[in-house]
Amino acid sequence: MGAQIIYANEFEERHRSLASREVTELERIGGGIFNMSYASCEELKADCAKLGVASELWPDYIETDGYDIPLQELREKNQKLHSIIAGLSPNERMSVKWLDKIHDILDSGMLFYICH
Repeated sequence: MGAQIIYANEFEERHRSLASREVTELERIGGGIFNMSYASCEELKADCAKLGVASELWPDYIETDGYDIPLQELREKNQKLHSIIAGLSPNERMSVKWLDKIHDILDSGMLFYICH
C-alpha cells in the first residue's frame, strides 16, 4: 500500500465508534483520491524543500491511523502551503513531479491531505 492524496471541496468531521474507541473521520465533499508510492511522496517533499517549501507545511498524516486528523490544522497547513507554492514559478512547479497537481488542487480552493 502506498500514500494517498485525498482532496475535497471541503471535509466534514464524522464521529464513529471503533471496537476500542471513538474516532473522528474526515468525509470528503467532492474531490477525489489519487495514489502514489511512499517513495514518490517523500521525493515530492524533498524536492519541494529544495525550492523553499518546508516539510512541516505538508498536511502529511501518513504516520497516523487516518483518524482524528485535526481539521483546523489541515486547513491552516493547506493555506500556508498554497501561499508558498503559488509564489513558485510555473517552471519550478513543473520541475517537481506531482507538484503541479497539488498546486491545481489548492489553487481551485480545495483542501488535501496525505495518508496511507
